[in-house]
Amino acid sequence: MKSTMLLVTGLILTGFVSMAHAAVTVDKGKKVQFNYELTVDGKVMEKSEKPLTFTVGASMIIPGLEKQLMGLKVGDKKEVTVNPKEGYGEVDPQMVREVSKTQFPKDFAGKPGMMIELRSKEQDRGVPGMIKELKDKTILVDFNHPLAGKTLKFNVEIVGVE
Repeated sequence: MKSTMLLVTGLILTGFVSMAHAAVTVDKGKKVQFNYELTVDGKVMEKSEKPLTFTVGASMIIPGLEKQLMGLKVGDKKEVTVNPKEGYGEVDPQMVREVSKTQFPKDFAGKPGMMIELRSKEQDRGVPGMIKELKDKTILVDFNHPLAGKTLKFNVEIVGVE
């Protein structure tokens, strides 16, 4: 009789812990896992193949998305719209620059729309940009994020919060 009582108590406690874990919400300092689909201008741009993991408040995802995930819990699904200001920012005309063709290899065959990475001798890593126009002696390169100025629509599902 005594062992039966312990078994029943163990089941009750296990059930309580599982229910408590499910009630944990997305909040500052929490480690969150979620699946998502990103749509821009009606076109699916990206879809997670496995859950994305981030820590709330660590600037690991765009601010507008993080803010709208707050308070959700495991199993919650939500459609989130992020304006450019809280996404990748507005398009900054000063980020469009003319770069001398001498900065590129002689056999460079760039074309408008092509993504490139420029690196100076002082930089450890390159800066991505998109070719806007090829001119006689220069190449017009846009260093804005490709999604700058765009409204982002996410369909998200929270799969883990710890």
